[in-house]
Amino acid sequence: MRPLGFGEILDGAFQLYRRDFLRYYLMALVPAFPGYLFTVTAGVDFSAFEALSVSDDLDATEVISSMGEFIAVYLVSALLLWFGSLAVTAAMADRIEGRSFRFWKAFGTALGRLPSAFGATALSVVTIMALGGILVMVVSAGMALAGGWLGVVGIAFAAVAIMAVLVALALFWIGATFAIMPAAIVERRGSMDTLKRSWQLFRGAWLRVIGIMLVVWVIVSVPGFAVGSLLGLGAFWATPDSLGQLGSLQQWVLTTASFVVDSLVVPISVGSVMMLFHDRRVRTEGYDIEALAGSMAAG
Repeated sequence: MRPLGFGEILDGAFQLYRRDFLRYYLMALVPAFPGYLFTVTAGVDFSAFEALSVSDDLDATEVISSMGEFIAVYLVSALLLWFGSLAVTAAMADRIEGRSFRFWKAFGTALGRLPSAFGATALSVVTIMALGGILVMVVSAGMALAGGWLGVVGIAFAAVAIMAVLVALALFWIGATFAIMPAAIVERRGSMDTLKRSWQLFRGAWLRVIGIMLVVWVIVSVPGFAVGSLLGLGAFWATPDSLGQLGSLQQWVLTTASFVVDSLVVPISVGSVMMLFHDRRVRTEGYDIEALAGSMAAG
């Protein structure tokens, strides 16, 4: 109940995680399990990437179909993991506020707040994709003219500029929407109001919020990247089409490892967002004074 430093927010997230590690892990694991089964039993593998290699007999329809199935299966898994994050948010909100901590109660709360959180998330994703598309077209058009004058140098510069724009836009989106889940769960706001609330807490401290979220993203990404590299995905970064040459057993091991590791890092991400959410409320609205006054009145 005071303004927190950069390191204190991350340390607080790890403290929350350690306090109830098994519960939070299971909360992320249980919703993700159906997605894992669906991925394993759907018969969709990494062979779609092999079709992306340049060859004379490339069948565009087959490539689109394979990639579509691959994306659909993993989108289902991602949505289920996202719901697990919502349940962990509800559980951590109870823990932070000192309320009773129950495993299935968190899922009930997440299910009740699902329309608001999902609506806000979907709307923000559509918005960022539209903005990204517009920016890419503008930058591409401008750099295409430069490419006509500068040749290969202009084309290379255009590619770098487009990637820089997309990365900057993605970081801004992550920072501007960091509070969607806490606002939906803790403050029980609707979809549009949740987005406005996240922007309100983000405004005036965008560099700080983006910096914290970027560090959190690196922390939660490293375990999955390390495990994937150890299990055979390291060569994929050099030769993308080699991913389609993985055996069925190796693909199953990779899918299982991803299922275990992704669920493991969800509470770290959620805990960091919850700590940052409370920090922003304290800094912008005096939430610590409000909470203290409420507790004194109750006493």
